[in-house]
Amino acid sequence: MTIKHVHRFKDRHGKVRHYLRLPDVKAIALPGEPGDPAFMRAYHEAIEANAAPGDVSLSRAAPGSMRDLAERYYATGRYKDKSERTRYVERKIFDRFMMKWGDRPAAKIETRHLDAIFTGMSATPAAAMDLRKRLRNLFRLAIKLGWRKDDPLVATDTFKGGTWHTWTDDEIAAFEARWPVGTRQRLAFDLLIFTGQRSGDVRRMLWTDARRGKTMVVQAKTGARLTIAQHPALAPSLDAFRKDVGCIVVTEFGKPFSEHGFGNWMADAIGAAGLPDACVTHGVRKAAARRLAEAGCTAHEIQAITGHTTLKEVERYTAAVSREHLATSAIGKVVNAGGTSGSQTNLQTASKK
Repeated sequence: MTIKHVHRFKDRHGKVRHYLRLPDVKAIALPGEPGDPAFMRAYHEAIEANAAPGDVSLSRAAPGSMRDLAERYYATGRYKDKSERTRYVERKIFDRFMMKWGDRPAAKIETRHLDAIFTGMSATPAAAMDLRKRLRNLFRLAIKLGWRKDDPLVATDTFKGGTWHTWTDDEIAAFEARWPVGTRQRLAFDLLIFTGQRSGDVRRMLWTDARRGKTMVVQAKTGARLTIAQHPALAPSLDAFRKDVGCIVVTEFGKPFSEHGFGNWMADAIGAAGLPDACVTHGVRKAAARRLAEAGCTAHEIQAITGHTTLKEVERYTAAVSREHLATSAIGKVVNAGGTSGSQTNLQTASKK
């Protein structure tokens, strides 16, 4: 991975080191490897610390270009107020976009251009809609700067399937059959399905966070602090690897996973279980929310576990609740209220009591 202003060299011991070199600034050592969360955090903090808000003198972006617009956006409070994790993800998305569109004048991006981009991403509708959502931040800024009078995203098409696939019970069973309790893959999966957390939060979970029948979580994306009662089915997986300290899920060498490492490892485990490409790690979190909804949990109860900041987000995550399950539950409520399939009289009478 090549990152602007970062220089790589080997020291006298043969160890690879990375330094950020900016004009008139002493070289700044960066930890880890390019792309790692710690590396990117240190990189962005150093860039922001050595440039005044709105200053793009460190950039080679053409004035008025999409890249210029993005770098001005990074200096805004709207961007800085987001969590570290959200900033990192957003930059990665924009970096990919800028590889092709970064030099285009922001004022000349039209709806037809954006429609073509999103259509080209139709195989990954969730990613297309995520890009669409984030580009809105850039075009809002372009309007504020007077570079544009309109938002070209308004008239773009959207995808009905613009969301991650929610794992079905059959898909969950297939993964569990391939990776039994006692495997590291099953441990990671059980933490995902029984806590309903994002993969990044599961990757960072410590043994000290899982004690006395509860799991403590501080979500990286939202900062939400959660205390989740442990599902009985999670205990066997935890007990198979239980330690006093360190990360719960580690590599075969006993080291914490990097973000990309964990994602690739889980993708390999999913593929080995013979599951379709639509089954991605994030879909397990959605399956956890679906199961909670099907069990009769209220939106507020689900929110207390998943940590979503709004009930609207909970509703979006539970959109895959089984209609058959809900229909069966609804008929059960009618029967319990005194009604029958052949008469509403009993139900009406019962409701007046």
